Amino acid sequence: MDHYTPRVKYDKVLWEFPSRGWIKVNTDGACRGNPGRSSIGFCIRDEAGDLIYAEGRELFEGTNNESEAVAIVEALKMCKNLNYFQIWLQTDSMLLKNIIEESWKPLWYITEHVEEIL
Repeated sequence: MDHYTPRVKYDKVLWEFPSRGWIKVNTDGACRGNPGRSSIGFCIRDEAGDLIYAEGRELFEGTNNESEAVAIVEALKMCKNLNYFQIWLQTDSMLLKNIIEESWKPLWYITEHVEEIL
């Protein structure tokens, strides 16, 4: 490890506006430790990029995957409460993205959240 130099690759990611008639939801979940204290955050923006709603809060003791899933569930519940049905969902969780797209199977401990999302 003394002579180890990692290669770093990065991509610049820019926020994009949703199409006309759509809203965009960005979600995130995190935990300190894994498992550990966890929290979620999400925001909902309209086609002009104006903030409609945002929420962030502490959850329970859990894993990062659980908090990512709960963030999506809570965001979609809020969209339903606000009568939004054309939703562009963005998450930084590759696991949840692939599960939602049904290319991966959900982990047993987030199956209930995934069913709620779908």
